[in-house]
Amino acid sequence: MAPKTAHMTDARRALIVAASILALALSGCAGGAADSDPPPTDTETTAPADGGDAGDEDSDGDAGDEGDGDAGDGGEVASLGTITIGTTIYQVVESINCELRESDLATPVIDITAIGVSSAGEEALFFAYTDEVGGVADSRVDYAGPEGIYSSEPGAATFTYSDGIVNGASTIVDEAETETLMAQFRFELPAELQEC
Repeated sequence: MAPKTAHMTDARRALIVAASILALALSGCAGGAADSDPPPTDTETTAPADGGDAGDEDSDGDAGDEGDGDAGDGGEVASLGTITIGTTIYQVVESINCELRESDLATPVIDITAIGVSSAGEEALFFAYTDEVGGVADSRVDYAGPEGIYSSEPGAATFTYSDGIVNGASTIVDEAETETLMAQFRFELPAELQEC
């Protein structure tokens, strides 16, 4: 069954590559518009409404994250937490608890997508998911950002989802399997499932 699980990972990697290309294209367009960063003050007036939605009772313990919203480009949207890749910290600006898709090969347990923004304004996509194959849980992490595209090896990722918070870590390896980075993450995740 391992080759079939690897095939599922290849499909997810293809999705990450496509999403990365789109994100890089969009950031390339926005990168030339660095002088237009001040006009998004209109979106800052929207941010308190977004921050109010994310500010459940669960976020009381994460009140420090709200202060991060004043820093640089991440100030437009309240931070839901952080993802650290190597030494780069990304403020999570969106997290999605994805609807589980049934499969004949594995039983999906949790599927998470998050978008992070660094203090330099660089965007990153983050995926964490757990599937059960033959009753054995296999948690994995995929990442696409300025550092490249990285994935965890089978069994290398560990994370929990409790009281609306995802918390975990994993070593992740680039596609050429020549570089390894550490991924650490802690962010709010809504209980409501959404289609991904």
